[in-house]
Amino acid sequence: MKNFLTLSLCFLALSLTAQSVITYPYNPDSDGDAFISTTDLIETLASFGLGFTPDEIQIDGVGLAEAISLLETTVFELQQQVYQLLSLGDYYQGGYIFYLDESGQHGLVAAPDNVGGEIEDIYGNSGFPWGCVGMVINSVGLDSSGAIGTGLQNTLDIVNACTETPIAASVCLEYENDGYTDWYLPSFHEMNLMCEVIGMNSIYLDFALFDDDGYWTSNQNYSDWAWYYNFDLCSPYTNVRTNLKRARAIRSF
Repeated sequence: MKNFLTLSLCFLALSLTAQSVITYPYNPDSDGDAFISTTDLIETLASFGLGFTPDEIQIDGVGLAEAISLLETTVFELQQQVYQLLSLGDYYQGGYIFYLDESGQHGLVAAPDNVGGEIEDIYGNSGFPWGCVGMVINSVGLDSSGAIGTGLQNTLDIVNACTETPIAASVCLEYENDGYTDWYLPSFHEMNLMCEVIGMNSIYLDFALFDDDGYWTSNQNYSDWAWYYNFDLCSPYTNVRTNLKRARAIRSF
């Protein structure tokens, strides 16, 4: 034992002037003879306490930084393939696609069902009021904010102006599906497009996604009325804001 320690210390002293290389994962059987012997231990002692600079972590022979870059590129390419495959009527990111822009990567989806928790009146009608009776919200007029892409701001403006809840705008903002929480009440033209593309007479869906009822838009019509769509004919109408209509939330992607 004494001789072994003496030899080990001598070997260690000789090694102080050299840079030892330790591979990872570390294998204590340094000579590869399938036994951990004195030679293996001496090799370990020679490296003990020495400073070292580890090589870059590699994955399948590729440096970690490069591997991450390659992975990001692969993810981007796969995402592009998904975008190229998107079509009207597809279920995507929590809803059914009813609008795609020119890039084919962005658009609008409608929730797969009506917003729940509807109110029922004495006549058996179910839904939500539009709200803010007697109030003119200038920013949600049909002429100024009925286009595609205006529904979210309309919804926020309605909720900020109205103190009553629940109303069609507020319940759409609170809607959640498949982990997505950024829903809103569609504008006049967003609702029209939704009705035409995935409505009751749509060629893109082979099942009924909507009821034969009226659905509120986020556009007002004077101080006491607002616009809604009847989905049996995709026809727009106006009605008193206190009346109950369905609410169908949409979101952009």
